[in-house]
Amino acid sequence: MILRNLARHRLKAVLSVIGIGLSGGLLLIGAYMLQAVEHMIDQQYRVTLQMDVEVAFIDPVPQRVQGELRSEPGVLAVETWRSTPVRLRAGPRSERIELLEMDPEPRMRRLQTGRYGASRLPAAGVVVTRPGDRLHDGLRVRQD
Repeated sequence: MILRNLARHRLKAVLSVIGIGLSGGLLLIGAYMLQAVEHMIDQQYRVTLQMDVEVAFIDPVPQRVQGELRSEPGVLAVETWRSTPVRLRAGPRSERIELLEMDPEPRMRRLQTGRYGASRLPAAGVVVTRPGDRLHDGLRVRQD
């Protein structure tokens, strides 16, 4: 009986098979998206940013503030960094980015290289962490 209906309504049968195949593909894509989001959250908050609380100041503060924060109850570690807006120029191209000044061996805000490896910062110079950018020699950094 099923074969008779398939033989009578060939177009309907073909469309049903295509619809079932596409719905299975949608299920696989949905599962992949959930896994991709979980991986991004894991990479950002368990591997790169290993902190529970971040305190940001608008203006530069003296070095003694680091000791004051460290003496607060429940604080296990304090790591300072400084953020400065800069404009990168290479020939006619320019782009505004944020420049982070960090400890040479950051523990809570780590620089990732490769898939999961943490890297040490160089003693001097600028590290550009966006691999797709092509910046030419003669790069000038100026604070805006």
